[in-house]
Amino acid sequence: MKKARDPDLIRAAMANRGDLSRQEVALLARCSKGTIGFLLTGQSIDDDIARRIARAVRRPVDELFESVTPSRRQQRRHREAAA
Repeated sequence: MKKARDPDLIRAAMANRGDLSRQEVALLARCSKGTIGFLLTGQSIDDDIARRIARAVRRPVDELFESVTPSRRQQRRHREAAA
């Protein structure tokens, strides 16, 4: 799981990439607009989605995101979704 180091870094990367909207980043990263909103409120997201978002805004993933240990509830949801 990854979490934005600072949501403002994500917003700045979006602006530097031509003032991309949440919807445009979502399309480029193949995720939902809600996932982008979720990320910008400080929630954690899947590693693969974080990599796709970083690629969409042309920034290194480690510059924008930090690893977090998911809560037990998140771990359970992830296992259930994979089953």
